[in-house]
Amino acid sequence: MLGRRYIHCTLNLAARTKFTKPKPPQPNSSNPRKPTQLTHHHTNLRVTRPVPPTVAQIECPDNHPLWEFFKERQFIRDTAQLQVFKQFGRPWGITELRRKSFNDLHSLWYSCLKERNILQRERHVFLNGARAHQQNDPFEEVDAQIKTTMWRIRHVLSERDRSWNRIKNDDEELYFQKRIEFIEEFEKSFIEVEDDITAFERLERFQWIVFGISEVIEENNNIDRVFTDGIKHIANWKLQRFYNNLKKDEGSDNKNEYPLLDEIAKQGKITDIGEAFVLFASENNIQDINESCIAIKELREKIIKFKNKMRYRH
Repeated sequence: MLGRRYIHCTLNLAARTKFTKPKPPQPNSSNPRKPTQLTHHHTNLRVTRPVPPTVAQIECPDNHPLWEFFKERQFIRDTAQLQVFKQFGRPWGITELRRKSFNDLHSLWYSCLKERNILQRERHVFLNGARAHQQNDPFEEVDAQIKTTMWRIRHVLSERDRSWNRIKNDDEELYFQKRIEFIEEFEKSFIEVEDDITAFERLERFQWIVFGISEVIEENNNIDRVFTDGIKHIANWKLQRFYNNLKKDEGSDNKNEYPLLDEIAKQGKITDIGEAFVLFASENNIQDINESCIAIKELREKIIKFKNKMRYRH
C-alpha cells in the first residue's frame, strides 16, 4: 500500500546476543604486509648495566667562583700546614694598622674575611668528618688570630672617626681646611690611578664617607650644600679622568670619535648642578660620558635660545 510507513527493525535483528553463534577466526595470511615503521623492539638495542656517578665524571671550570672557598684548591689542609701558620703568623698590631691608609685597611679587612670563610668551610669538614675524634681544633686557633686582626681594624677606624668628628665640632675652620686638603688629595689619586675598576670603587667609598652620597640616589636623600658640592666634584672628576685617558691615546682615533668629550672638558669645570648630575648619573665608561657631554651641549644651547628669546621680548 502506497504511503504506508513501516518501523525499520533490521538493526534489532542484526544485533548480537548471547545466543548468536561466533564467527570462525580469520585464517593466517600467507603473505602479510610488512610494517611501515620500525620500533625499538625490532632493533638490536641492548640494555647495559647502569653506570654509577663518580667524582671523575664531574668537570668544574677553573674560574668557578666557589674555588675562592678553597685554599690552593685543597679540600682540607692538614695540621702541619696550619702549624706553620700559627708558628710564623700573628695578628696585626694596632700601631701597625694606624700607619695604613683607608684603602689598605679596606683591602686587609676583606682579605681576612675571605680567609675566615675558607677556615669555616674546612672547620665544618673537620668537625663532621673522620677527624672529629681529635680533641684539638686547629682551625679555631687560626680563626681567632684573624678575628683579632679584624677587631683591631675596626678599632683604628673608630679612632679616626672620633678624631674627625672632634675636629669638626671643636675647630670648624681647621675641619674645612683638612677637608679641602683631603678632597684635593683624593682627586689627584683618582685621576692618576690606572685601573678603572679600582678607581671607581674608591670613588664610591669616598663619596659616601665625605659627601654622604650613595651609589643610588633615593627620594629621601637630604639635598644640602654638601650634597650638591659632592655631585659637582664627582662629575668633574669623571670628566677629567676620561679626558686624560683620551689625551693618552693621541695616536688612535678616539679623539675624533669623542669630539664633544674633548670640547666640554676644555671649557673648564662644570658648575651647574643640572649638568653635573647628568655626568654623575652616567655609567663609568667613555661612551656614556661622551653621550652625557652631548646632552650637556644640547642643554646649553636650549638655555642660550631661551635667554635670547627673553631678551628680544623685553
